[in-house]
Amino acid sequence: MKIETPFDGNDTFGFPFIFFERFSQHCNPCPSEPTAMYWDFFLYDTLISFSFAFLLFTFIMKLKKRTNPKGILDDDWD
Repeated sequence: MKIETPFDGNDTFGFPFIFFERFSQHCNPCPSEPTAMYWDFFLYDTLISFSFAFLLFTFIMKLKKRTNPKGILDDDWD
């Protein structure tokens, strides 16, 4: 039995949406363009990444404020 799968897979970038894909040399039938860039998925990935970073930053700041409400541990010792 001969296995006819490509040795190289496609290179893909992006999570959770794949926004860039480079096709390998082993394909049947091969696409007309060896690479593909999906700009809408790139925009979605960027928005998700920045919103996740903003939410994480906000959560950390609220957690710091809750553990140190009066600013006792601040560096200002006036």
